[in-house]
Amino acid sequence: MNTKQNKNKIKVGLIGTGKISGFFADITTEPPTTHAQTITKLPEFVIAGVVDTDFKKAPAFAEKWGGDTYQDIQTMLSNIKCDLVVICTPDTTHADILKEIATHKSRPNLVIMEKPLCISKNQLDELKNCPDICSMNVIVNHSRRFDNRHKTLSKKIAAKTWGDFISAHWVYYGGWLHTGSHVIDTLQMLLETNLGISYIHTGFNDRADDPSLNLHLTAKAHQNGPIYIESFPEYAFQLFEGELRFETGRIRFMNFGNEIFLDEVQINDINERELKITTPFLAEGNETAIENLYRQAADFLLEPKKEKLNGIDFNAATNVMSFLFEAKANISDTNLTK
Repeated sequence: MNTKQNKNKIKVGLIGTGKISGFFADITTEPPTTHAQTITKLPEFVIAGVVDTDFKKAPAFAEKWGGDTYQDIQTMLSNIKCDLVVICTPDTTHADILKEIATHKSRPNLVIMEKPLCISKNQLDELKNCPDICSMNVIVNHSRRFDNRHKTLSKKIAAKTWGDFISAHWVYYGGWLHTGSHVIDTLQMLLETNLGISYIHTGFNDRADDPSLNLHLTAKAHQNGPIYIESFPEYAFQLFEGELRFETGRIRFMNFGNEIFLDEVQINDINERELKITTPFLAEGNETAIENLYRQAADFLLEPKKEKLNGIDFNAATNVMSFLFEAKANISDTNLTK
């Protein structure tokens, strides 16, 4: 760790060594899809420390990706001056770990954490009312905010490239907090709007601690265009896909948003408007979302300016969570007027 080669690199402390961290990933796989793969690929970073409560797991992870191993966060932060700490632990631990990091005397300059930010309204209120957390730089990995295609689409939608927004439909698996957070953040990002609630009822209950919801929402900035969100049973298979409909076309997000298609209107021989022309939607740059996440992190750490985190910071994450908990509190069999 203390070699000349690593001396000027951004030192990363990684908490949790499971799937999204990179425990099962291959070092040579391209493009990178996990945190350890990305940190190792980008020359600005080095894994300095690894924490896992399963101390048998941490050494195997560190042997593959590097870093010293620790059984607790306090010891790692006291022994390593981490520039960046990454939280990749189960959802139920996120809020407590964030508080533990924020109150440490050697806290890092930036924290990246997997979503969701927390799992209850009480936890959210605690985080928002904690001065140490509010003063810390935090990015929650709502991954589509870092995807080049999603960012380009958001700009084109704002410019009304396909006319006015009409409606949307999204299907997701897993829990409302765990996966629904991606749905809400993606819709808010793409449509640049707050969402209104018309109707909510419980969906599939694959995860007892995080049941799914089915919702009818409205896009407030788009003449309250309807948005229908449907849960899908994870026991059948994992499904995350959606579509946005406009006056002159439709955008389809397939395979967890990894494939995006644009269907454009064509007028047929009898003057009817049909969706005929289908093309994959591409964007400049081959970087994956997680690569862009770490490039933005490096840019901030090398020249810290708060505005660089606009739209991806702690406040952005709390806005998403506030809506998720508002929805949970408004499950009803009758229409709402919000």
